[in-house]
Parts: sequence; structure tokens; C-alpha cells
Amino acid sequence: MSVPHSLLFVCEANVCRSPLMELALRDVLASDEWEISSRGTQVSPGMSTMCSIGALMCGVGVSAHTPVALTLEDIERSHLIITASRAERAAVAAMVPAVRWKVFTLREAIFLGERAPTAEERGIDGLEEVRGPRLEKYAAVLHRRRGLLDPPVRRRRLLPRRPRINPLDVPDVHSSRPAVHRAVLREVAAQVGLFGEQLATDRSGVS
Repeated sequence: MSVPHSLLFVCEANVCRSPLMELALRDVLASDEWEISSRGTQVSPGMSTMCSIGALMCGVGVSAHTPVALTLEDIERSHLIITASRAERAAVAAMVPAVRWKVFTLREAIFLGERAPTAEERGIDGLEEVRGPRLEKYAAVLHRRRGLLDPPVRRRRLLPRRPRINPLDVPDVHSSRPAVHRAVLREVAAQVGLFGEQLATDRSGVS
């Protein structure tokens, strides 16, 4: 028996960003109606635990999470897929092109979901081809907004030698200095909290 809402987080190695997103959202949406999981597009056989900084931030031991590689079945059964960056978003879409309409980066989903679905967006004409769960219909609303809203402004580089980060991406800082690693994961946890609030309210408006 499938759950009403199946949400999947995806990053590259499934040791840092996506496990943190998974655990943080479970704290926000603690309900049997939600299946929240995470996967990696390039899981290394040598990785057997979650990163220590992310685990500490979530209040769990590193062995509480085991990295798992993304499969076609994971993609097909998920109602909404949230990736850490555009690279993982592209990887998911390449595996199953037909589901690209329900795949977003975390920051992209937050940006597109800033306002609740309008009456027009909730209407039958706007969602007539989506017959599945309400979370998929919410994904359809977000997808329709792509290209209609001005995207966030690209961040300026603070230092000339540092690469410019796209505002839709959560960068992979697993190998960065601990201070940078912690700062990025704290920001991710806060963004997941905001994303959870949007899901808890906006999805109920999609009939």
C-alpha cells in the first residue's frame, strides 16, 4: 500500500546534503502520511555512514544513515523529487526523462513555492493531465511556474578565486573546511524548514 505523499531527496554521494534534508524534513512533517527518503547519484562502495557534521547537526550517530544509490524504481515511485543541485536534477531527468516535471532543486522548489497555488492553478484545466496524488499536483503547479518567474539573482563572488555559486544550488562542501561545511549545512537545515512549511500549507490547496 503506497503512502499519500512520497518525497525523495537526491544529492551526489548521499552522505551529507540529502541525508540532512531527509532527517530535517522528517522533523517538520512527522506523519505516517509521508514517506521521506534520500538517495545518491554516485554512491561510493566505500561510503557506509553519514558525514559526522551532518549527523551531529541532526542529533544522530553517523551510523543512523547508510548511503543508498538512486534507482529507477526510486524515481518512478516518488511524487516529488528534490535535489541538492542542478547537476543531480539533470542526472535524475537523464535516468527517467518523463519525470523531469516533478524534479526540482531545493532552492528552486522554495522559490517557486513562495506563494500558494492560485485558484486558476488549482483548477481542473490547469492540472487535468495529473491524476495522481496531491503532492504530484503540487509538483505540477511548481513546474508550470518555471520560466514564468524571474529566477533568483546569481550570488556575487566574495573572493576572485572562488567559483560563483548558482542560487538554485546547494554546493557540495563535504571536503571543505569544517567551518564552511557547518555553515552550509545550517543554511540547508533552515531552508528545509521553510520548504516543509510550504508543503504543509500549499499542498493542501491543490485539489
